Amino acid sequence: MCCAAAFNTIQFAWCRVCAGSHVIVERRLICKSKTCAEFGECAVIWKSQHCTATDKWLVKVYTSPHSRGALPCTTILPARLTKPMKIFITQQDEIGVPPRAILAKIQNALKKIRRDNGTKNSIKSVREMVRANFYYSGIDETKTFLFGYKFDKDGFAHVGTGEDHDPFIIGITSMSMIDSCIKFASPGGYSLFHADATFKLSDIGYPVITCGFTDQARSYQVGAVFVVSRRTANEYAECFRSFAQLVRNIRGRRLHVDDVMGDAEKAQLNALREVPKFGGATALICYFHVLYNVRKRTQHLPSKERYIVMKSIMDMHYCESLHEYETCRDRELAKWREYTQLVGFADYFENEGIKGDFWRWQVYHTPQGYPTTNNPRENFNAMIKSFVQRRRHHMRLLLQNSATLSEC
Repeated sequence: MCCAAAFNTIQFAWCRVCAGSHVIVERRLICKSKTCAEFGECAVIWKSQHCTATDKWLVKVYTSPHSRGALPCTTILPARLTKPMKIFITQQDEIGVPPRAILAKIQNALKKIRRDNGTKNSIKSVREMVRANFYYSGIDETKTFLFGYKFDKDGFAHVGTGEDHDPFIIGITSMSMIDSCIKFASPGGYSLFHADATFKLSDIGYPVITCGFTDQARSYQVGAVFVVSRRTANEYAECFRSFAQLVRNIRGRRLHVDDVMGDAEKAQLNALREVPKFGGATALICYFHVLYNVRKRTQHLPSKERYIVMKSIMDMHYCESLHEYETCRDRELAKWREYTQLVGFADYFENEGIKGDFWRWQVYHTPQGYPTTNNPRENFNAMIKSFVQRRRHHMRLLLQNSATLSEC
């Protein structure tokens, strides 16, 4: 009965095995042998009766012979995945949806796909994507292309391993984005550069660095989107250097940067000092970043002290000159130290927000109309996360989605 399959199940209240008055289960089975199917429909039928009281079985079989004759039954075969099932598995793996039941066959199918094509995060697959989307003469203005901080031996963008000595840095931009940045950063006018990192986009934890320019109308022009392995001064410096060099090589123009707006990030500040084209720029601090950190430091204080601190911060922010700021700063610090609960915060703010490297968060540092926050860049980062449906994607899909969004 190795090739049998039940096609009918019936329960009787009177047992036909032991003649007792209890439930009996009767099943009728047909032959589903693959060998028999090659010779036509098999006429063999079994009838099994199971006594639930005595756990005895009664099996009857019709005397019709198997259609295969004397050949052995080869019905026991390993389970197989059909072609539509494999296509579905590939689609689910592409969008990062795990299977509900982790079956051995599904795992084997995924292993074969990754063995043949490489994993989505493999250097081989990313290198193939980079080489398929490189810059060439005559490329369409709106078509995005990928670039790196250096070239490999074949002249394409280098794809690093993500280690300390070989970082992963891949940038995305287009000719139209470069031309717009040149208009925003032309000599003779004021140029404000924004740069910062966003997270929770890569399934292996790689941050995404976005950079661009704003004008007096606070319009934000994206320059490039970078996917990097770490957020250190080296990665920031290579991103800034490679983007500026790319503009110089393609258009023969040099970016003019007066100020750089960012958060209080030491790695970014050190990177700006390393890149000659950005070395003369002044590092400005996002005003909302200052308010956010002040709120964290004062949320345990009484409401009266919190109000005094926030009012003082706003008064210092809206100073219209350095002299006015210094006068307001000294006055407000002295006022804070009159309150016992604000002495510690006054020392902290004086060291971090006044005497440190991150003290330029006042409105007089930028011309009238230009933003004093990183809101334009934050809005673009929010657009990226909305576009990818707030999911973490593998590297190839992340690069593809970033390129598609940049073309919009």
